[in-house]
Amino acid sequence: MASKELRAFSEHFQKLTGIKPHGTEEHKDWYHWKRLIFHKLECDQILDIALYLRQTFSVPGKNTHNLPMLAVYDGQMALTVDVSLIKKYIIK
Repeated sequence: MASKELRAFSEHFQKLTGIKPHGTEEHKDWYHWKRLIFHKLECDQILDIALYLRQTFSVPGKNTHNLPMLAVYDGQMALTVDVSLIKKYIIK
């Protein structure tokens, strides 16, 4: 069962982008990272994700490993966000 943070992240993402992830991931060892999993992404979807990240999480001049990232995870594309950012920018 997904945490309330992961559910909020997934719902918020889908509402603002119209993109439905293939699944979600919460790893027990990296519990603070919440992931939306995709089988494939088309060019326009990648642009929509970039705009979503900028509009939702943008902090000018700040770049840390905890900020959102779109990267390969376990052989699939994943959008990974730290739970603290979900609480700060989505759940509020």
